[in-house]
Amino acid sequence: MVRRKWNPEFLYVTIISVVGILTILALSLNQAGLLDSAVVYGRQSLNESEYQNKCTDTDPSNLFDVKGEVRYLSNKYNDICMGGRLYQVFCDSSLRVRLSGGYDCANGCNDGACIAG
Repeated sequence: MVRRKWNPEFLYVTIISVVGILTILALSLNQAGLLDSAVVYGRQSLNESEYQNKCTDTDPSNLFDVKGEVRYLSNKYNDICMGGRLYQVFCDSSLRVRLSGGYDCANGCNDGACIAG
């Protein structure tokens, strides 16, 4: 049996590719509104005040150093980090859960919040 050695360049390229794909996916979810469609199901039966009562945000001020979580009915959405950028979820007044365009954290991003400097 012939054993092959791991090629560090292959591992590096694979990691970069996965991060790139996840970034593109997050941006496309934000742009295409796919994130919204998951939460807007049945929206026509809700008015804005009913929606705001059903949508809760643990970080309504969208502080960069606080990991936020949005709950809408049985769905949970968390702030996420991708490539040093922070993407925050929030309850939008247009009856949607939205994802922010991203914020570059000066000291990096970890577990849905910017690292304090």
